Amino acid sequence: MSLRKNIFRNLYVALFFGLILSLVADVSQGFLSEEILLQAAAKISTHNFPDADDVLIDDYVLTTYEKDGRAQTWNDWGSKILTEKGKQNMRLLTMYFNASYGRAEFIFVRVFKADGSRREVDLGRHCQEMIDRSQMGSNIYDPNNKLLQVSLPDLEVGDTMRVLTRRIISKPRVPDSYSDFQVLEHSSPILRYVYEVNAPEELPLRNIVIKDELPGTLSSVQPQNIGGRILYRWEAKNVPQFFREPAMPPSYTVTQRLLLSTIESWEEISRWYWRISLPHFESNRDIENKVTELVAGKLDRQERLRAVFRFVSQEIRYMGVTLETEAPGYEPHDVSITFANRHGVCRDKAALLCVMLRLAGFEAFPVLIHAGAKKDPEVPQPFFNHAIVAVLNEDLSYQLMDPTDENTKELLPAYLCNRSYLVARPEGDTLRTSDIQPYTKNLCKIKTSGKISEQGDLSATCRIVMEGINDNVYRGMLLRRSPKQRQEFFEAVLKGQFPGSKLLRFDILPADLQDTELPLEFHLSFEAEEILHTNERTAMFKMPRLGAGFGYVNFVLGEAGLEKRRFPFVNDLTCGVVEESSIEIPEKWNQPLSVPVYDTIEDENLHWSRQLRLQAGTLQQNSEFSIRGVEFSPQQYLRLKQALRNIEVNSRKQVILTEQESDAQVPAKSQDAGAMEEGAECLILSEQFNYRLDNQHNWSLQEKRQKKILSYKGMKDNSELQFDYNPAWEDVKLDYALVRNGDQEQRISEAEINLMDAPWVGAAPRHPAGKTLVASLPGVQIGSIIEYQVTRSYRGWPYFYVMCSFQSQDAIVRRELSIDCPDSLRLQSKLFPNGCLNFKKRNSGNLVKYQRIDDKQRQIHHWSVDNQPPHSRERGLPPPHAYLPTVVAWSGSWKEYTEQLLRSFDFAGQGGKSINELLQALQQIKEDTRLLSLRNHIERGVRRAGPYFTRLPRYCLTPAETTYKEAYGNSADRAALYYALLKELGYEPELLLVSGAAELQSLQKFMQSFPAPDFFPEVLVRVQDKQGEFWFNDQDQYSHLGSCAYDGMLAYSLQKKRFFRISLPESENSLSSKLVTIDLQPDGSAQIAYRITYRGENYAECNKFYTELTPEERRRHYQSMLSALSQSATAVTDLKTEFHIYPGVLRFTAKVADFAVVSDDFYYFEFPEDFRRLLRPWGDERIEPLYWPSRVRQQIELVIRLPSTYRTLELCPQDYSWRSPSKLGNICIRRLKTASKNELRFMLEADLGAEIIDADKYDEILEVNRRLAQPASRNVLLKK
Repeated sequence: MSLRKNIFRNLYVALFFGLILSLVADVSQGFLSEEILLQAAAKISTHNFPDADDVLIDDYVLTTYEKDGRAQTWNDWGSKILTEKGKQNMRLLTMYFNASYGRAEFIFVRVFKADGSRREVDLGRHCQEMIDRSQMGSNIYDPNNKLLQVSLPDLEVGDTMRVLTRRIISKPRVPDSYSDFQVLEHSSPILRYVYEVNAPEELPLRNIVIKDELPGTLSSVQPQNIGGRILYRWEAKNVPQFFREPAMPPSYTVTQRLLLSTIESWEEISRWYWRISLPHFESNRDIENKVTELVAGKLDRQERLRAVFRFVSQEIRYMGVTLETEAPGYEPHDVSITFANRHGVCRDKAALLCVMLRLAGFEAFPVLIHAGAKKDPEVPQPFFNHAIVAVLNEDLSYQLMDPTDENTKELLPAYLCNRSYLVARPEGDTLRTSDIQPYTKNLCKIKTSGKISEQGDLSATCRIVMEGINDNVYRGMLLRRSPKQRQEFFEAVLKGQFPGSKLLRFDILPADLQDTELPLEFHLSFEAEEILHTNERTAMFKMPRLGAGFGYVNFVLGEAGLEKRRFPFVNDLTCGVVEESSIEIPEKWNQPLSVPVYDTIEDENLHWSRQLRLQAGTLQQNSEFSIRGVEFSPQQYLRLKQALRNIEVNSRKQVILTEQESDAQVPAKSQDAGAMEEGAECLILSEQFNYRLDNQHNWSLQEKRQKKILSYKGMKDNSELQFDYNPAWEDVKLDYALVRNGDQEQRISEAEINLMDAPWVGAAPRHPAGKTLVASLPGVQIGSIIEYQVTRSYRGWPYFYVMCSFQSQDAIVRRELSIDCPDSLRLQSKLFPNGCLNFKKRNSGNLVKYQRIDDKQRQIHHWSVDNQPPHSRERGLPPPHAYLPTVVAWSGSWKEYTEQLLRSFDFAGQGGKSINELLQALQQIKEDTRLLSLRNHIERGVRRAGPYFTRLPRYCLTPAETTYKEAYGNSADRAALYYALLKELGYEPELLLVSGAAELQSLQKFMQSFPAPDFFPEVLVRVQDKQGEFWFNDQDQYSHLGSCAYDGMLAYSLQKKRFFRISLPESENSLSSKLVTIDLQPDGSAQIAYRITYRGENYAECNKFYTELTPEERRRHYQSMLSALSQSATAVTDLKTEFHIYPGVLRFTAKVADFAVVSDDFYYFEFPEDFRRLLRPWGDERIEPLYWPSRVRQQIELVIRLPSTYRTLELCPQDYSWRSPSKLGNICIRRLKTASKNELRFMLEADLGAEIIDADKYDEILEVNRRLAQPASRNVLLKK
């Protein structure tokens, strides 16, 4: 029997292998049977897969590799689209690859419609290769990092798609090896997944492991050697989908997966990385001299090590270009290059640190580390994403060091704990795991002392010490902010904890934040008014705590919304906050009625405790909140949820005091803080913008700058130059760039200049590809002088226009703007000395000088300013032209520009076969639903892609037929399509240029007077008929027909040749209105019912979100909603959403077990909804105007039914109303009359229009925010 089995098995393998070989000649047709694929697809529906957006029907992967590691992988797969979200996810397919190692290609993409027809995607028109711009976020510029994107036109729900791709590895990362992993469990169901490997017998797979296997879903065939080739085969069937969970590890590390490798041991990879690193370790005299300088006089081993580490960490900035050819992305630059240029990515900085440490007498090695989930140790693979350094200690352990982080006090930051790493050594080393730091190394320690006055005002001082990860995070954040921005940060945190607080003084130690040898400390002195919520006889308040505003621990557990989990909850590191507080209570309120007693919450991974006592008129509190593990298993997570419920209940507890007769005097107010000196980041020594116009359509710009770097932030902000352009009508050339440090001058090299693709290029292959020229400056340090010149050429533009402000956030020694144009050109210009809104109250600095020179039938207009002070770095600033001295110049008019556009749209609006077929279908639809059907059809079928139409020549406007057939377009393309269809249907559509830049009418007036096409980058289509006014091309199919995303914005009608402000009827205005009904019970529990109505854009957003949720996603979302209400909230009703009606409605009812605190004879709680985050001002004072760019509306009605045994109302929010300085907004909080004494009703309404608020009115905003955020605006205290 055994012999017979072996015969049949060998026969099967031989036949199958023979089939593979026979297919090699025609692999372009793929490997799957379309007949079988479609038969399986016919049985798939949302009925049997209710939680899937799409289903992977079949996936066949064949990898063939050679003994030198070269390989190719064919992937033939088919999926069925079940939902709109599934369609959106599949409309744009992406493959990533690095051209240094190989390439990727789509062979074919096919779509099978429900009627049985097959559509072949034209890859020549719909496939685009581009440079992957995501690397730019990490200051990496490697043009070989690429992606290939193909768009699928006419993809619909119910379609089945089949895709054949090929990946070619022309150069393995580790020579003579092959490694791979296959994830065999997806977020979509898998019906069948086959993975086969065809290997040479000289290089077999030496390590094969299956992890997290789902029983009964995976099978394999015993490998067979046929003709010197080994065939491996695995097959997965009927694999259920997994559901992503917040804060889970990367899915490929915890779901069913197959790992394989020809590499026998981790030692092989260790030796390989040592071999490719070593040739780049050659030192030079400059490096040796620097090491000698750094370690001079330092006898302590650790002191010498830290000195070298600090130099590489802080003086070599993180930035990378790829120069190497043997192992690009792995091998470092020559250390001499990194040292000279003062920049490099992780591998470059690690190599330099290794060499310098070796020169200093340490045995140092480069290290590959995986900055993410731990690697599976059973299978050696070279897939690491970061490089650091290891120093061998005397006990043969390793001291790990990460020089990439420029701000770390610790040699190895806490975020790299519990990570897999591999030390590169000539003899090899095994895979290791970095140690988990105890939470005591990552504490935020706070000590606060203060005093509350008879009026209930708090004055306090505190000392905050940051350790470990807290030091790292806060130091890095502060280094990237100016002194003014640092002050605003502390002011904002204090306001979050103490509404209306005022920061009197703050000190950051050390003064030099880059001195990482000293601990990071904050010393704060502040005041907060009316911290007590009082009436004539009772006062209540929460003990002041800063630990809720400072410390990394506050950001760790925010995603614990689900009730239970399949995967671990990962927090990555340990941390905590420990706080001591001492607050003197005024003698008037020195009689306690209720002092809370807190529960201690202890778990293996979490600790929370708080002790409060009143002694000799002083409240003293000690508290600790610490996370002591790096992840919570699903079982530990259940205990975490219970702990969070207990923490929430205890955190609600407040102190209740009563009045006591006293003759005590009111203490004097604290002195005002001294003025904070603004620190400079960068000094602009010279800026020249020289325009030379051939005519109004063609010109050049020579831009020359010279800057001096004054701070770390200035260095980070100015070390890279980026210039966006589109070669269709622009050229950019960096004429030169250099950096001076004292007498030394470094010019930029060709290798430091890279050309990247615009982010939209892959998704819109029809449009001319936009580019970004990136120049990475060498040797930039604090004190450097940066100088560069770039020349831009413009061709075929509508006309010339420019807007230039003569004040910036950096001081300017000299700024110049010159426009050299022919006499025949009618150039208009205007200078706004105080901005276009004429802000005379602010300091606009020195006057801008104007000069005109006439020279040989040409005119030169010249504006300049000298010694211009900077404007204040503040949040919420108006557009620069609104308040800064600004020059505008132009040579055209709105009339000629819009007439040109209208002609282009008339041409693009011509139809074709596909348009005519669509029109015939639309004409069969009833007139009262025709517009809605048209809108929904276009929004489902034609995606938004490409740049703003103002960034392309007019000839790039796509004909409607092409846009419809290729199923994508930018705003103008889609508007032309809408325009063509509506016109043919007998409507009178209007083409509207719209601007989302300004809702404020004073700014809109400026836009009308200055004809800059960039003000209006979008195009809408409006139809007015007996049913009303309808807008197209701004919202998707989930919006209510008649609403518009540009309510309140400025528009220009191309047909009517006039500007107007879009004004929607009240029913279409964006608003979410909440009705919250709270039934209180004597034990502190409450049943809370929410009813939220949505209008306008709020309706569209929520309709889309809830419509696209699968049942399981909806269930999990509801759990998160309940957790956001309270960790102890449980559902009483299902979540009900009604978006088939307008306005849309969301309803649910929950029970919160510990909603109110019952203490002694008191019963108190907070509103579950309030306005404390409505305004959120940033900082205690302003120098510049405050800008509210758009209208904000909120409405909350609270109905509170009192518990039967607590009916005496001691404290509750008082009525309050406010109107904004320009009378464009108002806030109102009022208690409504009720028919029953057992019920309270409150109405909270806010309607804030776009507005610019003068700096001298900012105190009014602070006071409003204090009133809205103080506990008295949301606390209710009842008594028996």
